Amino acid sequence: MRTRIFHAIAFSAALLTTTSLSVIAKDADIDSSTASSSQQTVQINQASAEEIADALEGVGMNKAQAIVDYRNMYGPFTSLATLEAVKGIGVKTVEANSAKIAFDVPIKK
Repeated sequence: MRTRIFHAIAFSAALLTTTSLSVIAKDADIDSSTASSSQQTVQINQASAEEIADALEGVGMNKAQAIVDYRNMYGPFTSLATLEAVKGIGVKTVEANSAKIAFDVPIKK
């Protein structure tokens, strides 16, 4: 009888430990994927509206589309200051995302 109780307790402890480690591992995966997406950069002169909205904080699809429309109308952005000319994109938005914005100008053939 004591052996059965001991085995039941040992099995329960092993099951709890395995489950806890699984949950911890999943939490670590979520944390690392969040960190990588928050560090994502965007080529502002080449990216689609969807890519811009995904990469930049405080920029949804409407503002991202305004960036693409402005770029199509006036040409590539050359600095953060030129990006601020887009309606709805202010100094705070640009400052919050400055490390995520790259200005590689596409080469036209």
